[in-house]
Amino acid sequence: MADRDLGDRWSTAIAALVVLAIARYSRTHQRTGQPNEGLYRSSAQIDNDRDEHARTADGGSIDIPERRRNFNLVIIERVSRDNLTLVAAGVAFYALLALFPALGVTVSLYGLIADPDQIAHQIEGFGDLLPPEALKLLTDALQSIVQAGSSKHDIALITSLLVSLWSAKAALSSIMTGLTIAYRQTDERSFVVQNAIALGLTLGGIVFAIVALVALAGIPALLSLMPMDDRLRTLLALGRWPVLAMLVLFATAVLYRFAPYRTEPKWRWITWGSAFAALAWLAASALFSFYVTHFSSYDATYGSLGAVVILLLWFWVGTLVLLAGAEIDAELEVRDKASLEPAKSLR
Repeated sequence: MADRDLGDRWSTAIAALVVLAIARYSRTHQRTGQPNEGLYRSSAQIDNDRDEHARTADGGSIDIPERRRNFNLVIIERVSRDNLTLVAAGVAFYALLALFPALGVTVSLYGLIADPDQIAHQIEGFGDLLPPEALKLLTDALQSIVQAGSSKHDIALITSLLVSLWSAKAALSSIMTGLTIAYRQTDERSFVVQNAIALGLTLGGIVFAIVALVALAGIPALLSLMPMDDRLRTLLALGRWPVLAMLVLFATAVLYRFAPYRTEPKWRWITWGSAFAALAWLAASALFSFYVTHFSSYDATYGSLGAVVILLLWFWVGTLVLLAGAEIDAELEVRDKASLEPAKSLR
């Protein structure tokens, strides 16, 4: 167990170094390139959206003293002013609504290619990210679904799928709203376009969840069946964490590109905000799991609802980290724009 914990720490550190190196390169490349003028609204629009700390209302000049304030405090102020904690709470609620119908669909589809009794064991691969109580809640729910019988699953498959898709789409719509707020924009997309994007991101999230499940649970199970040296098996198993970090980075880049409404956005593989979101999500998940395991008393406080509360908090923390990453990118873009403006506007 000690060797495994040490290996997990090393793999997490390696993943962090890889992400930060890519973020550093990407940031340097962006600063030396041409500014993306489409990313910035006019000064009047920004002022109307309460972004006084970045610009003034008389021609787009930058408030230099405000720009020199502690960057971390500015991000905290942005998150607080935009009420992103409330947005994250809404996403967590819809994510919980989508989760359990999705489990029923997963069991039904999994039974087409393998023994559904094994899915509860496969999901244990998320034990390094999920708090133990939340993981037990999921495994118990999966076992109950499996024991209920496959005929019931076939009848309820379409209903569960529709409920899960609707709830997940609602969660993605809330994320889209939060990201748009972070960039000081007003969503001008039509109702049809908004829902089409939300549905597309939802389906993409399902694919991401499947790939993450394979990386976390499928790879170790496959390696255990292959004859090889124990050190090589351990090395390959630890390699899943950098892979997962890169998957999270890619998913975050997709969200930051397509979810918020922005004028002529450009694709960027990685930013400081997405790097923060990916690493902070992995770190927050591990720390939250450690805290719940060793220090918390949710069961004593919430009784049988303790596992549900923990799962909700895990969703909330992950969403808040994602939205905070967007605030970081938005603030950096404002500062980059300020550094590229003519000197006369800084007087």
